[in-house]
Amino acid sequence: MRWLYIHFHTVALDGVFSVAGPVPVFHHLPGPSDEEVAGIVDAVAHAVVRDLRARRYLTEEMDEAEGASSLDPVFAASEQLAAAVSASAVMHNAFGERAGLKVRRIGKGQWPRRRDAVREGKAVL
Repeated sequence: MRWLYIHFHTVALDGVFSVAGPVPVFHHLPGPSDEEVAGIVDAVAHAVVRDLRARRYLTEEMDEAEGASSLDPVFAASEQLAAAVSASAVMHNAFGERAGLKVRRIGKGQWPRRRDAVREGKAVL
């Protein structure tokens, strides 16, 4: 079985340094607006659907949402697999006594303390 994990690795600048004086000064830049992010998501979604149709994975008649489950017979035949994938996409448990609840993460809260320690010169990355 092949799995496709669509994801992006991004390096984003959240500001710039100016060296007008003897000490560089960092100037914070605002992040993208919700409308800008929505525009990017919309453009990527349309491009992916267009590509899937060009490769004949989706037909013009197929709705994007219904097309995915009809492509993989194992996925379409397994309610458990569909539940697991749906829960995983939103970081929730699919089964057991914690079904529907957020996944517990090991080490939650470590990174802010580590960042503070790095800023104070008490830790090495």
